[in-house]
Parts: sequence; C-alpha cells; structure tokens
Amino acid sequence: MKELVCRGIVEQGFIILGTTGPVLGIIAGTILGIRSRRIVSGILEGLLIGIPSTQIYGLWHVYNAVTDAIGIDLVINLMLQLLMFALVGAVTGVITIRVLAQIEKLQAE
Repeated sequence: MKELVCRGIVEQGFIILGTTGPVLGIIAGTILGIRSRRIVSGILEGLLIGIPSTQIYGLWHVYNAVTDAIGIDLVINLMLQLLMFALVGAVTGVITIRVLAQIEKLQAE
C-alpha cells in the first residue's frame, strides 16, 4: 500500500516554510513599519510573526525522532509530544510578550 503523503514531501514543505517564514515576516514588517513610520519595531514584529515557521520545522524533526524511538501507538509518546509542544508554546509566548513590551517601551520614548 502506498502512502498518501510521504515524509520527504512533508520535509520539503517544512524546509520551505522554515526558511521563507522569517524572511516574509521581516519584509511584511518592514513595509508596515515604513507605512506607520516605525521601521525598527515593524521589522521586529515581522520577525516575531515569521519565527514560528522555523520552530515548526524544528519540532517536526523532534516529533519524528521521538516517534521513531518510542513508537507512534504508545501513550508515553503522546504525553511526551504534549509536554514538548506545550513547553515550546509557553516559552515562545513568554518571549513574544517580553519582546513586544520592549518594542512598546521603545516607541513610547
């Protein structure tokens, strides 16, 4: 039986997403920053929007490594994946909030 989606095609998609996401975020942030006359904050905000695409690419590799090592059908695998994604999401959220607070602080000055 042939797979509908193979790992190689998904890998290529994540490579494209991981490399173009931050670049497109910076470009969009620069354009919006120029329009609002806040170029530096626009670039940083655009980068914050683009970085998760690179994180997704990294998490894809971690997910595959854990699944290959433990197996896809075990509850411990699901728990590890849940903890991993929750931890990465929480850390990303905290960093994003702090960076956005710094951007607002710089804009106020």
